[in-house]
Amino acid sequence: WPELTDQTFAEQEALNNRFLRAGVTTVTGHASGYTVTIMSHLFHQGRLTLRIRPALDFVRQTPLADQFLRRPPNLVNFALGDGMLRVVAAAVGPADGAPDDGGILTNEPKAKVHPTVGGSPYGRNKWTGSTFTGRHWSDLSAAERRQTEAGTLLLLRKHGWNIGGNHNMGSQAARIVLETLAEGERQPDIKVKTMLGRNALDHNLIWDATTIGLAKQLATSVAFGLNAELWNPRIVRGDEMIHIQYSDRIDRMQPVKDLVAAGLAVHFEGGDPEEPPLWRIERFVTRTDRFETRTERRRSAAAAPASPRIWGADQKVDRRQALRMVTIDAARFISEEQMLGSIERGKYADMVVLSGNFLIAPDEQLSQLEPVITIVGGNVVYER
Repeated sequence: WPELTDQTFAEQEALNNRFLRAGVTTVTGHASGYTVTIMSHLFHQGRLTLRIRPALDFVRQTPLADQFLRRPPNLVNFALGDGMLRVVAAAVGPADGAPDDGGILTNEPKAKVHPTVGGSPYGRNKWTGSTFTGRHWSDLSAAERRQTEAGTLLLLRKHGWNIGGNHNMGSQAARIVLETLAEGERQPDIKVKTMLGRNALDHNLIWDATTIGLAKQLATSVAFGLNAELWNPRIVRGDEMIHIQYSDRIDRMQPVKDLVAAGLAVHFEGGDPEEPPLWRIERFVTRTDRFETRTERRRSAAAAPASPRIWGADQKVDRRQALRMVTIDAARFISEEQMLGSIERGKYADMVVLSGNFLIAPDEQLSQLEPVITIVGGNVVYER
């Protein structure tokens, strides 16, 4: 660990404040012990004004997961203060990669393997190390699979831990993780029968009938974050990675209406204060590919589209549904819908006041609404 200094705390506090200015009151993701320690110190210094929901990395990508899990208690729901810092899960390593390494792991081959970033037609399986071993999930025996992150996931379930903060972008990666979660429930020697949180998978860009069917079987025990990769494509040497590799298949990515109709627990995930909730809402309401954010994205002229593009118009959702997907559905993702996500008696008083009327603003102008006041726990933590 680097030394914790006043500068360390000041930098983290500045980042937290950027989220508050964007109208975000709670953040979650996989986190190192170092990160959680910083947040704990900010809390004890009276400087933590953003709710933090870490998924702990302590058994991520380690062959010693069994030993680690036998020593500490199950920490899910352990918290500081009035819900300012609360552990929501443990994290395991990602099953696949990302567009800029050609690593999204899918059941259907991509349209093109990019000559610069490489990767196979089906992506990269990081649990098997397919780039180096040449072996795919179907090549492994049951015993060999338990030597990957799948074995760690099974051990976590045995000890009552749910998973969260897990990178997952492609349909084959989702299938592998969902099948492993189902296997975990069938283990004969589960030590802690009741989990205190639901399993949660991040990103989930590419879906198909198989993964939707598996997700339905697991019902509300699993929640899914949907990222904004379509509207913020990663660029390598002037090429938009999603568009180059998947061509017109991007119309089938993030099929939000289908996922909601299937009864899946999905929400629009965040990631960057410069792509705040209202920016994401506008993207999924209009399905329009626009690079502008509240602070104007900086892109080269060669990379930026000449005019807005619409991807998957049949998967548009209305603004009320979209609002739920950044509030109560987001709270469900971290198993905290009883305390967050809506304004009700008995819940934390977290809310955002906007510069205009969300219900009547034109769809294509929703991202122009600005947070003017952000309130966490009844306290004003940002005011423009």
